[in-house]
Amino acid sequence: MAISSNSVFHYTKSLSKLTFILKEWCFRPSYCHEVNGILGIQNVRIPMVSFCDIPLSQTNNILSYGSYTIGLKKEWAFNNSINPVFYFNKKSLVYQRYSDLMLTSEQLNNNGKANNFSPHLQFLLPEPLQNRAAILGEQYKETLYEGTLNYYQNYKQISGKLVRKGKVISENYKFYDERELRFIPNIPKNEYDAFPPIIFENEWNTNWQSKFPKKPHFTKYSKYRLQFTSEDINHIILKNENEIPLLINKLKQSKHLSTVEIDILITKITTFSKIKSDF
Repeated sequence: MAISSNSVFHYTKSLSKLTFILKEWCFRPSYCHEVNGILGIQNVRIPMVSFCDIPLSQTNNILSYGSYTIGLKKEWAFNNSINPVFYFNKKSLVYQRYSDLMLTSEQLNNNGKANNFSPHLQFLLPEPLQNRAAILGEQYKETLYEGTLNYYQNYKQISGKLVRKGKVISENYKFYDERELRFIPNIPKNEYDAFPPIIFENEWNTNWQSKFPKKPHFTKYSKYRLQFTSEDINHIILKNENEIPLLINKLKQSKHLSTVEIDILITKITTFSKIKSDF
């Protein structure tokens, strides 16, 4: 049995949301709630499109995210900067050093001083980072900040509390079993006021939730789309057999799909009820 699939799967809650993705030929990022333990910060919102590569024979492990799925070729995923998340153990040296790196980046970014670097970071460059920072100045600070930001956006606990819509689903959920991959939009710093790369939960509730009431949050901004073609798709999976004619009818009504594209999409359709019975 394969440990991972040759496809990456995006799960959604409804047929209408799946149809929207197919008609648009793209995924649009949204701010997703994450529990992130770096620096003691727990609840954040990160812009992303989430995927996994769990084989279809093990779909019961992931169906809580939705019973409607589109599976795309893994080659497409890697060509579009989609990357597995970094699962961390809080007791590991990796976690401790990364937390230190985060602190260093924040200190340098906030006060501009280069003398706050920890001993761990001295080994990242062939010369002391204090000297390197002095030479490169603002350019170096920007590189350090973007590097730590990238890790922060992709870090996830191996296990922890799972909360959905304010309800605790599990006290010790194994996030590691999800085999998550993420697409993180590359938002330039001059657009952080409109699209912050991270939003802390208290800020989300007070300042941002009213600005982004419905997912996907990046609907109007085409440059942040994650595009695909009919040739990139391996699977379109619905919940039940009786939904297949509904999807085909909706696809045929689309003004954005050609007859050839619709015919190709139809060949990709199957259902979770059939998968469960055959695997």
